[in-house]
Amino acid sequence: MRELSTVEAAARLKVNERTVRRAISRGDLPASKRGGVYRLREEDVATFAGRGLPHPGDREHAPARYLPEQLLFEHAAANSSYVARTALQADLTSRLLDPAVRIVTLTGPGGAGKTRLAMTAASEMAAHFRHGVVFVPLATIFNPALVAPAIGNALWVREAAGQDLGHLIAAALSGTHRLIVLDNFEQILPAASLVSWMATIAPECTFLITSRAPLHVRGEHELPVPPMPVAAAGATPDEVLASEAGRLFVSRVQEHVPSFTVNLDNAPVVTDICAELDGLPLAIELAASRVKLLGLEHLRRQLHRRLHVLSAGPADAPHRHRTMRNAIAWSYDLLSEREQRAFRHLAVCVGGCTLDASLALVHLPDAEASPGWEMTEAAPDADALEHMAALVDHNLLTVTPGLDGALRYGMLETIREFGATHLSPEEQTQASETHARFFLDLAWRLRPLVTTRATNAPLIALAAELENIRAALEWLEQAGLDAEFVRLVAATYTFMFAGGHFAEGVDWLRRAQAKVATVPLLEQALLQVGMAEHLMVIGEHAAATAAFSSTLPLVRAAGTPFDLANALISSGVAHVFHGDHATGEALLREALAQAECVADREAQAAIAARAQANLSVAARAQGDLEAAATWGEMSLQRCRADGLDLAEARILLDLGDIARDQGAFSRAISHYQAFLRQFDERGEVRLLPDALGGIASALAGGGRDDSALALFDAASKLRVRTGYTLLLPTDLSRNAQEVAAVTERLGAQTAARVLEAWGEQPLDALLQLALSVTLNDDEQPGAAGHTIALTRREEDVLALLAQSLTDREIADALHISARTVSWHVRHILEKIGASSRRDAIVRARQAGVPVAASARATMAAPGSRSAPIR
Repeated sequence: MRELSTVEAAARLKVNERTVRRAISRGDLPASKRGGVYRLREEDVATFAGRGLPHPGDREHAPARYLPEQLLFEHAAANSSYVARTALQADLTSRLLDPAVRIVTLTGPGGAGKTRLAMTAASEMAAHFRHGVVFVPLATIFNPALVAPAIGNALWVREAAGQDLGHLIAAALSGTHRLIVLDNFEQILPAASLVSWMATIAPECTFLITSRAPLHVRGEHELPVPPMPVAAAGATPDEVLASEAGRLFVSRVQEHVPSFTVNLDNAPVVTDICAELDGLPLAIELAASRVKLLGLEHLRRQLHRRLHVLSAGPADAPHRHRTMRNAIAWSYDLLSEREQRAFRHLAVCVGGCTLDASLALVHLPDAEASPGWEMTEAAPDADALEHMAALVDHNLLTVTPGLDGALRYGMLETIREFGATHLSPEEQTQASETHARFFLDLAWRLRPLVTTRATNAPLIALAAELENIRAALEWLEQAGLDAEFVRLVAATYTFMFAGGHFAEGVDWLRRAQAKVATVPLLEQALLQVGMAEHLMVIGEHAAATAAFSSTLPLVRAAGTPFDLANALISSGVAHVFHGDHATGEALLREALAQAECVADREAQAAIAARAQANLSVAARAQGDLEAAATWGEMSLQRCRADGLDLAEARILLDLGDIARDQGAFSRAISHYQAFLRQFDERGEVRLLPDALGGIASALAGGGRDDSALALFDAASKLRVRTGYTLLLPTDLSRNAQEVAAVTERLGAQTAARVLEAWGEQPLDALLQLALSVTLNDDEQPGAAGHTIALTRREEDVLALLAQSLTDREIADALHISARTVSWHVRHILEKIGASSRRDAIVRARQAGVPVAASARATMAAPGSRSAPIR
């Protein structure tokens, strides 16, 4: 028998092609797919037509109260145990009780539980509405013109010849106090104006709508229905049952396996499953139905193929709720072709992405030609933002704040998997290449401040994109783009070392090392530096110095002044830690001189500050604490002058080490704690054990043995976790001796009790301990008689503060950023010991610090009366 295309089938059925495709997706019309095109047998189309569809009497045209499939599902859902969403229900109830709120739309992705929430609220609030609740299921209606008849039928309004249905509905609603629930509105959004009209003609009625997209009418109050909260990793059984997602999963599993209970062994598995499913109620229910067949552990292992596993919904559920694939396809089919394309392309992002990354993918050209590996500023697609807005409206794309506060655009993993499986091979290649190119460009632009670890911001930016960077690395390696792969490894391995992903960073370096012979000279040089730094970090100092000796000529031949200076510093550090102080100091001094050749001002400052900081370490390694303090203060002043927040925090650790070696334990603790107050776990995590260990050492010197032992233990565990064990030989020896001494003074039993008590504490508790300890054996910074030493730039800022200028005005006057001004102000307050800017001026004058406007500040200050007239 001849086969028909969807276009031919639509012509025979006298409907549009979309209706045919919907019938196929619902399973009502059998079809096969070959070459990406649906083919239908004539006899199946004839059978479908013989059911009276889409003529009057089919599901699409049936009166709302005569939809047996829909109503059967609603009753079945009502008969299953309900897991209350307390906070969400309270929010919905307060809105429905507010007389000023006329239209409430519950929005959320498919399977979020919108209908169940609406039904529960309607049931609980029925007594509040004098004329009751009207429930209008709309899931089977695709023609906006049929919404009014469905509402009329629910109101028992009969359309008669010569009578306008709108007038009849108006008459039925007039003077009534009802809650009207319109369920599943997303496929008939053009009928939104009908809801607005009804709200106008029935001022005492409240309309509760469930929809995957908002109606965008005046007076609409959108209430998003997010996925259920999931218990934290490692949750106890009680914590699992206290979470909505865990409670729902357990409840649904018990419907199939009555003996199932949550215990200490399976609680982590339940938590992992709920997290893998994004807390999405429908996905959780579908997964729970698989436990009887697969068991918990095997189910968890299978969830990398979510859509394949989540396909066992109840037979009495609507077709769209029987599998997660169907639930997502329902929303996908409502998109335009270009919106669908944007959705598929965005599915290559892992863990969400920024607006710029999203637009780069949505702007993909239709042509198959690759745009090359240099990112260029292209004119944006005028409709790109509209496409993204549509995806957000349909809850296929989420919008959440990122680590740095900027908005990120992402997908629930189940939805992302659906999008990824719908990419054609050509689209997959093009989208993945654009994705990898974007993140390679981003990592390369951030590389100078990441390599020098000068500021937190670029490390936080890369931390937000870690999953995307991993995906880009995997794709570049698989695609055989060796130069780009090595280039991305070279740009990000320092971030991984600093951010607590040391083992992963080493793994990428080793994988890139296998390709070193096939890449340009610069990439070879950077990779060799990375391998040498890896050896240094794990304490293989002899091997590290040898590796740098063979690598430096390559960097000199291929690198820029920045790359050479950075390699010289790392090589110098390796020699210092190996005990070759003379060579190490010479390399560090050469790096400091080389910094002057770096063109970028911020990168130049970062290199110079890093070189000075390591010259301080080199001096301390040789026991010259005076020189160490001098180099350290020089580095600190440069960091503060240029707003290098992370480099500043790092030098505070070095100054703490110097003070500790001098026996000034209270001052040492003050420096370490200043670092901890600036610490950001998204930044250079590997420094944290150094701070905790430093405080422990100072406490041991001050006789606070119990706290010292707890922090020594925490620092040791953190070093194991991060894999970063770089310590001067003298510090390593001192650390071991102090731990042994503290343990001996406490006694074995007391020491064991201390370790047991603190070993169970989370990191936050240990940080609070480290920040709370004090010693009083030496003078505190800012105490009477303490010298207040301001840098030249800080003097300028203080002078302008005395003129009551704002940060922005000071920034404009000194030609620096407002962020840098705020850093200077904070450091001025710290140095002077002031609680406010006004207090700083008073204290500075009392201490004899000049606060009169300097010549530099006066000339720069906008609107200054003393400024020369030009």
